[in-house]
Amino acid sequence: MQLSLTGVRGPLFVLIGALCFSTSGFLQALAPEGASPYVVAGSRMILGSLALFLLLKAHRIQLSLKDWRWRYVLIYAFALWLFQISFFNSVLLVGVAVGTVVSIGAAPFFCGIIYAIQEKKLPAASWVVSTIIALIGLVLINSIDNASFKTEELLLPIFAGACYSVEISVSKHLTEKHSAEEAMMIITGLVGLGLLPFFAFFPVQWIFTAHGLCIALSLGVVTCAMGFTFTVEGLKTTSAPVGATLALGEPLGAALLGILALDEPSSPKTILGIALMLASVLVLVVEELKPQERGSS
Repeated sequence: MQLSLTGVRGPLFVLIGALCFSTSGFLQALAPEGASPYVVAGSRMILGSLALFLLLKAHRIQLSLKDWRWRYVLIYAFALWLFQISFFNSVLLVGVAVGTVVSIGAAPFFCGIIYAIQEKKLPAASWVVSTIIALIGLVLINSIDNASFKTEELLLPIFAGACYSVEISVSKHLTEKHSAEEAMMIITGLVGLGLLPFFAFFPVQWIFTAHGLCIALSLGVVTCAMGFTFTVEGLKTTSAPVGATLALGEPLGAALLGILALDEPSSPKTILGIALMLASVLVLVVEELKPQERGSS
């Protein structure tokens, strides 16, 4: 059986975007003291939007306000704004590991529901298999003994996962007549403006230090401009359920970065969890590599 590479570009871009997102916690851990999640998120969005604006200018692309599907732009922006607030607050309640796993891990299920409603059919069997393998891997990677949070506190990261699934589900509508860079420049700019009021209540001085500026720029360029652009571009040719499962590469990347760069402890369960996560991605990639069947009858 011959394999085709034409279908792998989209999933690969989504996975690259997820790995860009996975550096968020690492960069935030390196931020100066006093860097609140709200200011980190706001500066990330504003600087990411500015980076995309400069990229478009460098390529002499004139941004037009015509022919936009504004309904989807606003839905994506509002979902992203809600995600920033609910996710970072969930991290404060249940911790970084649990908050990330629950929020990103919940997204495939919500995407599957949205897909079934929109397309009036269930996602492919490969998505079901891959998602189950990935979630088992996530549980193993982030097994936490003697958890100190209450079960009802998981509702907040679950809500964040629902918001993330909305973003993924409407992404294709953003790039019908415009590039992913144009779409995300507008959306991240809107979200950044929506987070600006929080700057009045939390310290911002850390951004104006050399260390803080480097962290803020890295967050803006890598975890915002690059992360969202790769993801939205990839979702042009990747179904929402598959994209949501590939987004589980974010906690996978975060776990690997913590072990390799921050010398965080690992165990055989952690290594097995990482192997299962890689296997889940492999299932989707192999499925996308298969030549598409053409109807003949």
